[in-house]
Amino acid sequence: MLPNLKETLSWFPVDQVAATLSYLMLPVNKAQIKGKESNRRSSYYHIKNPIYQGWKQITQYLGLTLGIQKIISFDKYINAVLHQASTDTWASNRAALLTEFWAQDFVQMPFSQLVINTEQAQRNSYALKRATIIDKELVKKFT
Repeated sequence: MLPNLKETLSWFPVDQVAATLSYLMLPVNKAQIKGKESNRRSSYYHIKNPIYQGWKQITQYLGLTLGIQKIISFDKYINAVLHQASTDTWASNRAALLTEFWAQDFVQMPFSQLVINTEQAQRNSYALKRATIIDKELVKKFT
């Protein structure tokens, strides 16, 4: 089973984060390599996928990839995970390892309200400029 989440997400795969960091932190021209030009373009960057999409779509992709058809309300999901965590078979559900996070922190996270400005990072990183939505193939790659 998977939870039916109504919020949005902005997931950025680790390989794309690494590529973005490379563009932002490493010298990109000969003058920077020789130390004649500063490598720093900005004093800070926000690195995240600038494209938000609904959890519902991602949950469907996860379900297809993992062979899970049952999608239930978040409350029912949490109760099931917490119940399973209290039994001897909790190890079969990896979500049970995060029971405290699920029960206390996850529901209070400001998913839709928190918008991080990535304009500076996009301006200086080709990898971040070409960020796209998360599709079925990307979900399959990381599951």
